[in-house]
Amino acid sequence: LAEAMLASQRSPATVNKYLRHLKAFWRFAATMGQSEKLPLLRPLPLPKDSPDCLSFEELECLLEEASKEPGMVGRMPAKVFFPALPLFVFDTGIRKGAMMGLKCPALDIPHRVVRVAPELQKTRQGQLLGVSEQFCELIAPWHRPYDPNAFLFDWTYDGRSTGKSQTTWTWLN
Repeated sequence: LAEAMLASQRSPATVNKYLRHLKAFWRFAATMGQSEKLPLLRPLPLPKDSPDCLSFEELECLLEEASKEPGMVGRMPAKVFFPALPLFVFDTGIRKGAMMGLKCPALDIPHRVVRVAPELQKTRQGQLLGVSEQFCELIAPWHRPYDPNAFLFDWTYDGRSTGKSQTTWTWLN
C-alpha cells in the first residue's frame, strides 16, 4: 500500500496518515472480535523540518516597525508593548500561553532573569530564563515588580480584566 501511494505521487506524510487510519480501523476490528491479529504497519521515515525563524535583520526590522505603533495596550504604550513581545520570545523561547500568564514579580530586571512558574508550563516544571538588556531597558519604566496581580504583558483583549481567559495571544500571530 505504501509503495503504491508513493508511486502515485503521495508524500510520505500523507502515506503515514493513511497508515495511521488503517491501523486505527484494524485495532477497532480487533476490539470488536473481528480480527485476531493486527498487521504490522510501520510509518515511513520523514525528513526533519527545520524550524522557521527570523534572522537578526528581520527581527530588527520587526522591532523598528513595532516601535512605531500608536496607542496603549493595557497600561503600556503600544510602541513599548509590541517590541517587548518579540524581544521576550527571542530571548527566552517561552511558549505564548506561559508568557501571557507571567506576573510582574516573575521578572527580575537587575539580574535580567524571569522565573516561569510550573503551573504556566506545559511540562509543569519551573524555569529560570535570561532576558536581554535591551528588553529590560524597554520594559523597566512600565514594570511593577511589587504588584502580584499585574501581568507582565497586560493584554487586555482576551477578557483577563473580567477573569475569563489568559491565553488569547493568537490575534498577534
